[in-house]
Formats: sequence, C-alpha cells, structure tokens
Amino acid sequence: MENKQMLEVLQTKMKESVPDFELKFKDESKFMKPLGKLLFFNKKFMTGYITTIGKTVYWPNKEMFDSDPRRSFLTLAHEYVHVLDYVQKPVRFTLGYFFPQILAAPALLFVLLSPILVPLIIFGILSPYFLLSLVTLAFLAPIPSPGRKSAEMRGYGMSIKVNTWLHGGVNQSYIDWCANQFTGSAYFYMWPFESNVKKELAEWADVHNVSCLSDKNQAYKEVFDITKA
Repeated sequence: MENKQMLEVLQTKMKESVPDFELKFKDESKFMKPLGKLLFFNKKFMTGYITTIGKTVYWPNKEMFDSDPRRSFLTLAHEYVHVLDYVQKPVRFTLGYFFPQILAAPALLFVLLSPILVPLIIFGILSPYFLLSLVTLAFLAPIPSPGRKSAEMRGYGMSIKVNTWLHGGVNQSYIDWCANQFTGSAYFYMWPFESNVKKELAEWADVHNVSCLSDKNQAYKEVFDITKA
C-alpha cells in the first residue's frame, strides 16, 4: 500500500471510529492564531507542530499535509492516540494533560476580569482576599506534568511503532529527538527526567514488544493493520 493510500485509509478509519473527527488547518483557524501567540514558549507552534484538541486535529497548513504523505501518516497515527484518549475519558484526559498548569485558572480568571474586580475591591464591595487567587500564578511555572507525559508517551510510542512496522526499527537519533520533545519547551518541559524518558522510548522501539497490540488499544491495532496491508 502506498503512503498516500495509507493516509487515506487511516483518515477513513478515524472517521469510522470517531464520527465527529475533523482535520483542520491552523492557518485557516481563527481559534489557533491567538492560541499560537499565547503559547509563546513554542515558537514553531503554528508552523511546525500538529495539535489535537478533542476530536479535531490541526495541521499547520494543507500544503504540509499533502506534500509528504508518509510523514503525515506517521503524525496522524500519533494524533489518533490522543483523539481516542479524549473520546474514552474526556474529562480525565483533559485535566490530566494540563495539570498542574491548569491550577493557575483562578489567577488567569482574576487577571481577565481585573477591570471589574479591582475597582470592586478598592471600594470595599469585594473582599481583598480575592487577590489571593493571584498566588495560583505559580502553577504556570514549567512544573513536570505526569498526565501530559503519559499521554505523549503513548503518542510518541505510536510514532516509534509505526517506524518499526514500516522500516524494521528506529535509530538512536530518533529516540533522542523524541526524548527532547519531553524535556524541552515544545510541551512546556513536561518531563525533564531525560534518562527515564529514553528508557521508556527504548521499550517502545523494541521490535519484539507487541504489548500495544492488545484488544484495548484500538488505535495501535488499526494502524498496524494498515502498515501490513
């Protein structure tokens, strides 16, 4: 099966499994443009990163998606894991992915409503204790995120497995690149323990490790079948 055909089959499988699944492009999205500015720590968010939110996968642009079907297949397989994670446990997956940074929500809400809240506090209508919500800004620091690390380990595990299924294995440089995604700014330094990350990625790279093909791992089984068709 050619790369382009594999990509088309994968899109069809995803649509069958998740009827609400959508593929969109960041350069056409009014939602992604301001989000890209908010995520200032990831300079390539709009141009070099594929992003999944709920049941929607955002590619930087259509040209990138169409120009390299092999790479697009590999990446979409990675994102398929996230889509199914969200479908199966939407609240738990979302909260886990953004924890602990999500704990800064009270401070962000206060800042957003500050034109209203500050005058109310000054005139004694609201208690000054509301200012304590700003303490939660501390959670915006790059604190390790177990939930995000776990989700991305499954995603990058898929990326590694696809390479082993198609090419018989991966080299150390690819594992190192994947590890850098965990320890660097791409995912806000979600897991800075490099040796631990590389050990887990190496287990995914083991061609004899087929535990991901169990019945409960739908995405891996479907992608494996496509690569072997």
